[in-house]
Amino acid sequence: MRRLLLTSNALSGGGTERVAYTHGKIFARLADFEVAVLTCERRAGYPPEMGIKQYILPDFRQVSKIRGVLDHNFNKKAMAEILEDFAPDVIHIHAYVNFGIGAARALAEYKSKSGCRVIMTHHGYAHFCPNDYFFNYRTNQLCEKCMKNNKNSGNHGFRLLLDNCASNPAVSAGKYLQKRGFRKIFSERLADVHVTPCEFSREKFSRCEPEFDVRLIRNPCLETVSDKMPDKISGKMVYFGRISREKNVAAAAEAVLRLKSSRVRLTIIGSGPDEHELNKILSGQSNSEISFINEFMPKARLHRAVSDAEYFILPSVWYEVAPVSMIEAINLGMTPIVSNHGGMKEIAERAGIGYMFDPKDIGSIAAAIEQAAANRKADEKKLEGGVARDFLKMHTEQTYEEKLIDIYSSF
Repeated sequence: MRRLLLTSNALSGGGTERVAYTHGKIFARLADFEVAVLTCERRAGYPPEMGIKQYILPDFRQVSKIRGVLDHNFNKKAMAEILEDFAPDVIHIHAYVNFGIGAARALAEYKSKSGCRVIMTHHGYAHFCPNDYFFNYRTNQLCEKCMKNNKNSGNHGFRLLLDNCASNPAVSAGKYLQKRGFRKIFSERLADVHVTPCEFSREKFSRCEPEFDVRLIRNPCLETVSDKMPDKISGKMVYFGRISREKNVAAAAEAVLRLKSSRVRLTIIGSGPDEHELNKILSGQSNSEISFINEFMPKARLHRAVSDAEYFILPSVWYEVAPVSMIEAINLGMTPIVSNHGGMKEIAERAGIGYMFDPKDIGSIAAAIEQAAANRKADEKKLEGGVARDFLKMHTEQTYEEKLIDIYSSF
């Protein structure tokens, strides 16, 4: 029996957490694997009968942000004890930043001593970017300066400190130093295989880290591909997820308020640091076109709330790697209306369905919504067609299991 340790800052929340949770669920039911998870959460959420062991490390942000960035021994001893106790043959990293650099150092030392194998799934761009998203919060623009300096700090690297990309000098400096520490560890062949869930991010890694073994494995968003489209409410459009600056949800709301002839009504479900911007736009309006449900919903309840929508909108200004919400929306028979870059563009093109816009242009967003509304009847056939169905099959739990078994069995 092989012992598999999964690491993720959390197992409840957005797409990354959902994928990590599903990964554990899939492999716990396989007779050849004993599974453990390492998180910062008190509860992993797995039923006891799954037999998944849970280990917990403190989140450095909740203990001491300064220690988490500067103290390279933070969590190191605790991580070493966990690895000695479980003695994994395979470690699969989904997220790691919140554990601190010390935990990564302990992992590197354990691998050197035990000969275990390490696989790392990159759900964002944290390997390159201090902000994770290729997004500069000071300028509100996409930014890839860190890509030009992927391995060696040099003078260019230290000049990034002056860019203040987190819109706070102290936070920017801390994030840069932390990223530099992690990159040194992970670039020295700690991971045997790197996994990305879309071709767009795989190309980024292959270009800037050509010695990495980078594989494409789509996220396990679906238990099965739906064979029947749910009943729909005419004109209903949804956004569900984090309300933050890089998600650009306020722009979608502004675009809906500008629509002249469309019957589209937008429902926004989520929470996050940019709620005030959204509320500012909605205040003083009649808002019959927009409703804002300001909460994070568990998966089952969320699906009940959105499955009757005809359209899904994702106006992110960052590239998005492989948004789980977009795959789920297509599987539920929604027309995707998304930004024209990154993983969003890739999914729309590969699925053969969707309307794209410039996320910085409110008029462009409004025009894409109008176009989607005009073509809904024709698009229902596309959503039920072979191209979309075949693409969705790449995102099932069964496909994910088969792809990872291929990697694990090669060691």
